[in-house]
Amino acid sequence: MVRYMRNTAMRGVPRYLTLLAVAAWATMPTAGQTGAKTGEWRYYGSDAGSTKYSPLDQISKDNVKDLRIVWRWHAENFGPRPDYNLQATPLMVGGVLYTTAGSRRNVVAIDGATGETLWTFRFDEGQRGERAARHQHRGVAYWTDATQERILYITPGYQLIALDAKSGRPISSFGRNGVVDLYEGLDRPDPKPGTLGSSSPPIVVKDVVVVGTAGLASVPTKENTAAPVRGYDVRTGKPMWIFHTIPRPGEFGHETWENDSWSYTGNTGVWAPMSADEDLGYVYLPVETPTNDFYGGDRLGDNVFANSGTVSRQMKSGKDQAQVRSGSRAALRDWQASCSVSSVRADTRFGARRLPKDAAYSAAVIESTWIVLVLASSVPTTLTFRPANFFGVCWSLSV
Repeated sequence: MVRYMRNTAMRGVPRYLTLLAVAAWATMPTAGQTGAKTGEWRYYGSDAGSTKYSPLDQISKDNVKDLRIVWRWHAENFGPRPDYNLQATPLMVGGVLYTTAGSRRNVVAIDGATGETLWTFRFDEGQRGERAARHQHRGVAYWTDATQERILYITPGYQLIALDAKSGRPISSFGRNGVVDLYEGLDRPDPKPGTLGSSSPPIVVKDVVVVGTAGLASVPTKENTAAPVRGYDVRTGKPMWIFHTIPRPGEFGHETWENDSWSYTGNTGVWAPMSADEDLGYVYLPVETPTNDFYGGDRLGDNVFANSGTVSRQMKSGKDQAQVRSGSRAALRDWQASCSVSSVRADTRFGARRLPKDAAYSAAVIESTWIVLVLASSVPTTLTFRPANFFGVCWSLSV
């Protein structure tokens, strides 16, 4: 059994979100997830909901033993040194693979049938790139309006770049000649070089590019640079909204960062891949722990938005929708659940109550128990889990 508590700072706020715990997902009859459409893989997690599922069935348990390697593509020469920790998941659109490669995080387009390199893009940031907060990378994002096609990615030095998917050339009308400097517009003192970055691709839904932030981990002080989440217009690169994962004065949850700890605490970023619901217009954010990863004694209070398995935001406005937390202040250990949340649609019964057919669910696993949050409300609500043990394990669902 999982106990939950509503954050004391939220008393008096109506709870229109429903928390449900069930012993096994198998007890939930669901409509099958479609996952990737037409066999393409347009998002890091297959689709915007991060189901990580494709309905392709040419390869089966019966013929998988007969598979043979047709081609290999090598990334050793991309960058001044080999990348020994390649984490990128290529996207596939129209038979073309798009991914990042090498220690410099070059972008490449590869013919999926032959392995031929169609184009490459290299952005030399000099010392800014060398001093990156995060050198690991997980790939790119894709966007189209049925006329234009764009590839978007974040450089090691924390700049957002939009490329033409056909040619690999920067989109001159996006930002400054295709580049948006993500060190700008943070509405806090300018961060020092190398303190902010991103190791995961942005996510694009409803013409909004949502960018997470990763900071330096396990710093030896209580002070660090805060790591907000921001939305940009996919056509122009203009900023649309900023979400402070450490709320500023006047913002929801600010009072839960006691003794002005909001002013010096950092991190609390979204460095893992994000997911979204295109119909609801929500993006789901797995928020990490604040500074320091292993000691929270300098940031008293409930620290709203920190250590959250899911925080949902409206794509267009960036307004808060709901928060599900895996732990409280993480006073002695890192409680972050930094993995993309799978948005699962289901038509199901719990007792005598039927949930809406198109209700969207976010799920995480806590001690082998499914925690299902029904995201069907526009009222910000906080539910704080206090399990005996939590290892930050999230599972994607294909049902």
